[in-house]
Amino acid sequence: TKLTNGFRPTNDKITVAQLMNRYLTDYVETQVRPTTYRSYEHIIRLHILPEFGKFPLSKLTPDILANVYIKKRKDGQSKFILYKTHKIMRQALNRAIRWGYITSNPTKLVDAPAFPKTKQTVWSADQVKTFLAAVRNHRWAGIYYLACGTGMRVGEILGVPLNALHLDESYLQVVQSLYWLPKQGAIIQEPKTDGSRRFIQLPPSVSEVLAETLQRRAEYAKSERWEKDCGLVFTTSVGTPVEYRNVITHFKKVISETGLPNIRFHD
Repeated sequence: TKLTNGFRPTNDKITVAQLMNRYLTDYVETQVRPTTYRSYEHIIRLHILPEFGKFPLSKLTPDILANVYIKKRKDGQSKFILYKTHKIMRQALNRAIRWGYITSNPTKLVDAPAFPKTKQTVWSADQVKTFLAAVRNHRWAGIYYLACGTGMRVGEILGVPLNALHLDESYLQVVQSLYWLPKQGAIIQEPKTDGSRRFIQLPPSVSEVLAETLQRRAEYAKSERWEKDCGLVFTTSVGTPVEYRNVITHFKKVISETGLPNIRFHD
C-alpha cells in the first residue's frame, strides 16, 4: 500500500482533534487519576487543539510541529507548557499508531522542548520553627505540623480518615488522598502505589497538635451547624472536607505575614 508521509491514506480524513477526543476518552480517562486527566484535558483544549486540531493526521509533519514550538517559544510560552504539549502529542500519536491511523510518529523527528529546571527553595530549621509558631493556634495547625514533621503530601493529610489515626500509639496510616475537582468537589483516591500505603510514626509535637485537632473537631460536631460527618480527621466547622486551595491560600498568607521565603507547600 502506498504511504504518504508515513501515514495510511485510508485514514487521511481523521484530524488531530478527533484523535485527541479518542485519546482522552479511550486511553487517558482509563489510565490516570481524575486530577491528572484534568491537566491533560487542559493542555489539549488550550494548547494543542488551537494549533493542531484541524490538521488531518496525514498532513501533520515534523516541520509543522517544530514551527509551532518555535512560534510559541518566541511568543513567550512557558517551557513547561511546551514540554507538556510535546509529551501529550507524542503519547497520542503513539496511540494513533496502535489504532491503525498512522504508521509513524512525527514527534520522533522533532527536538523535544527541554523540561524546565527550577531552583528549589527550602526553609532552614529555624524558618520552619518560625512558621509552625505562627500557625500553632490555628485550626489547621495539625495539617502544617504533619507536613513539616512527616513529609506527607497535602492530599494525603487532608484525606486521613479517623480510623487511620492512632494517637495512643503515635502513628497513622496513609490509606487514601483527598482531591478537589471542578464541578465534582471532593473525591477520595487510593494511593498510586503500594509504597504510598505506609505507616508513619508521629513525633510527640505532632501528636500533641493532632490531639488538639480532634478536640476541636469534637466541639464542631456539637454545633447545630454540623451537617454530615465526612469521617476525616480534618474538617470544616460544618463537618465537610477541607478544601486544598483554602489551605494553600492560608499558607501563602502566613508566609507573607511572617516574612519567610516564598515556597511551595511541598518544598
